[in-house]
Amino acid sequence: MQVIFLVSLFLFFSCSVEESKDSNTIPSSASESSSSSEIPPSSSSEIPPSSSSEKLSSSSSEKMSSSSNEKPSSSSIQISSSSSVFSSSSVAASSSGSDISCIGKACIDAEIEVNWERLGYSSKPTKVIALSFDDGPCSQTQSLLTALKNKEVKTTFFLIGQNIRNNQAAAQAIYTDGHELANHSDGYDNLGSSANAESSLQNCNNEIKKITGENATLFRAPSVNYGTQLTQACTNLNLPLIDVSCWSNDYNGLNSTQIRNNVKACAGDGKIVNLHEFNTATGNNAAGIEGLIDDLRSAGYWILPVGEMAVYKGKTLVGGQQYSSF
Repeated sequence: MQVIFLVSLFLFFSCSVEESKDSNTIPSSASESSSSSEIPPSSSSEIPPSSSSEKLSSSSSEKMSSSSNEKPSSSSIQISSSSSVFSSSSVAASSSGSDISCIGKACIDAEIEVNWERLGYSSKPTKVIALSFDDGPCSQTQSLLTALKNKEVKTTFFLIGQNIRNNQAAAQAIYTDGHELANHSDGYDNLGSSANAESSLQNCNNEIKKITGENATLFRAPSVNYGTQLTQACTNLNLPLIDVSCWSNDYNGLNSTQIRNNVKACAGDGKIVNLHEFNTATGNNAAGIEGLIDDLRSAGYWILPVGEMAVYKGKTLVGGQQYSSF
């Protein structure tokens, strides 16, 4: 009887110990569920821990990731007016030395929003205009670049190939300051019906490519003289022909006030202003550049390079086709 009692007592305690072990064991499914609630961020979207070292749950990580991909409002995009230059053939950065963080019309609108008051406009500008300089580079290019930098304006320089070869430092300075480099033939040749038109344009492109790493995307004919051979050359090289819709006449021996008055009289939304570098301008445009920019700003114009203005106006420029305004 005592033996039976001892055996029964031993079995009772054995069962109690096993039940105790089972009650402290976490089921495998519960363990898996707990570990899956914390997802480490990938290396490309890593979020620094908070000061309390709390870990984000998968749902909050997704929310954070989603909000980080939202586009900032225009008022939060800090872009100076000197930082954006665009290609005419696509909505992309043109061959410039500037560092831009966005492209296209939305970027320019944001740039205007951020900078118009700082740049002295009385109201937010609603019109755009392009300044262009022919015949450079030259030994006086730097003084022109200084004036443009003082006013935080970017323009288009239609350069001659042989002048680039003779003034490498000046051509490099134009690029470094973020201006648009365009083709103006290799030697100021009369190319309208010339069989040498394509080789002249290609030679100039080669010089521009040494500076920018890319071919020019715009061409203006010397003396704005177009013809069948030149048009075909531009078609072959995918160069739009950029004409003029606002003449400064700075090649006619005018003083700076007369040049400014000419531009004010012909200025218009989407127009392209023609000026010359100081090597070929026979008028005194050197003294009037900053005043000319003030005139255009007072009239409500935001000043852009030619290629960027084309993008802003939604124009797709085609090689071999002629454009005088957008």
